[in-house]
Amino acid sequence: MDVIIRKKIKSILFYHKVILYFLLGILWALAQMTYSFPLLTWFALVPFLFTIKYEETKYALFYSIIFGATTYLFNLWWMPFAVSKILIASFPNKLFIVPVWLISILIYVFVSIYHGFVYVIIYYIVKILSKTNHYIFYLVFPLAATVFDYFYPKLWHDQIGYSQFVFFHFSQVSDVFGVPFITYIVLCSNTAIIIFIESFIYYKYIMRSFLLVLGITMVIIAVSIYGIFRYDYIMDMSEKAEKVKIGIIQGNFTGLDKFDEKKYQDMIKTYNDLSKSILIQNPDLIIWPEGAVPYIINTNVENYNMIKNFKNVPLITGITLSKDENKITKYFNSMVYISGNNKLIDYYNKNKLIPFAENSILPFMNNLNLIGYINYSKGTEPKLFEYGKIKISPNICYEAIFDNFIRKSLEFYAKDSKEANLIINATNDSWFGKSVIPEIHMHMSGFRSIENRKSLIRVTGTGHSAYFNPGGDIIYISELFKQDSSVLEVPLIEFKTIYRKWGWLFIWILLFLLIIIIIIVIIRITVFRYNKSVLIKKKIHSYNLKKMWLE
Repeated sequence: MDVIIRKKIKSILFYHKVILYFLLGILWALAQMTYSFPLLTWFALVPFLFTIKYEETKYALFYSIIFGATTYLFNLWWMPFAVSKILIASFPNKLFIVPVWLISILIYVFVSIYHGFVYVIIYYIVKILSKTNHYIFYLVFPLAATVFDYFYPKLWHDQIGYSQFVFFHFSQVSDVFGVPFITYIVLCSNTAIIIFIESFIYYKYIMRSFLLVLGITMVIIAVSIYGIFRYDYIMDMSEKAEKVKIGIIQGNFTGLDKFDEKKYQDMIKTYNDLSKSILIQNPDLIIWPEGAVPYIINTNVENYNMIKNFKNVPLITGITLSKDENKITKYFNSMVYISGNNKLIDYYNKNKLIPFAENSILPFMNNLNLIGYINYSKGTEPKLFEYGKIKISPNICYEAIFDNFIRKSLEFYAKDSKEANLIINATNDSWFGKSVIPEIHMHMSGFRSIENRKSLIRVTGTGHSAYFNPGGDIIYISELFKQDSSVLEVPLIEFKTIYRKWGWLFIWILLFLLIIIIIIVIIRITVFRYNKSVLIKKKIHSYNLKKMWLE
């Protein structure tokens, strides 16, 4: 049967296969790119696994890049729109519109192919490890795919497990092993299904495959039951915890507005007016988003009266800071912590910069005069903002989707015997327009509240601003491209999860296992080739002796 299937797949015309893997890439993209089809992720990879397993390796590598690139072409569909916004603003002449879109599309295609290449690596490693036993192909795939899904250096740190946020109680397990565990279980589900299907095609190992499916099902049920009880426990703890009032201000200004001098005064006035409108609710702290302040201010400035014109309540806001070092001016994408009497308390410089968008990487980009582009310098360490009982872990924009970065930031505070009890993310999602991307970005950030069991407040310029409680519930969410001001009652929990202490080791254990398996396979192949060469030499030697005797 194995030979028959292989021959049938081999007989399919080349361009038909290209279309097939293109469609399979779309299916896999739909399973991840939005939160509308999370159930699809549990089995959408089955047809790809079934067909790619039987392909000849040299062709399978090509089909894998078709599959992977297609997946990211649909996942990153928003990229040309975001890139073109900056370029069109920088080159407003209508003659540049066509070249701008061509450049934007080329960047988008290149990034999609680069991201999609991870599936080529996954296939090649799995194929090598299962060369002598095709049944192992399906068993090794979840291990290799989970490892590379996490460690592959993507521009956007997406993970397959993020797609399961809507399965709320199942997602609670991320406070034990993090998102990679969810990814691994989802991939195991795909492989268990295809093994079960193949057992009926070959009519063998049916009971073994049934037990495998049953085992994965039991794990999913057990994890969900854990999530139910864990959520109730955290909610009970939240009810008893001390609470503070946090004001969230969404001014509805885009990332390009801060580069338009005509809007400077309007931006500052709007953010202050919205802040004053909630003072009657007695907030303990007010937060403005990334890029809320359009000015560049030196780190030596201590008085912020020109920015904040209300008293008695502290403010945290996104801003661009400058610093003079050795006759060189450096710029930082920052958050500043301003006291009730408008004095600078502390500031945080963004540690993880977006490649090409916030730092040049390529030297020639420094000479481009792009609207919205500043060649930022990288911050060197996390910070802890303190105000009375509030201990804040600040991060900016897409830093919130890096689980290990947030965990390490909290560990940094813990070493100083100060545990953060609130995570604040200031961001700007205006580049994505009225699309689903701000919602996806928001949900990805929300996992940090579950992993660390902290309240997480996300403040954006144009939405979605949001508040996640320590259980991961979205308590508040703002509308896109509308002004908004709200005061939220937030519990302060200082609680170390298993993930914070040891759970992050899960993905490293998977990596270690994969390396061990690779080493064992390499040793076996080396020993086999050596023994083969010895046998061949003996055979040749015997032949030569026989020939000499006959002569």
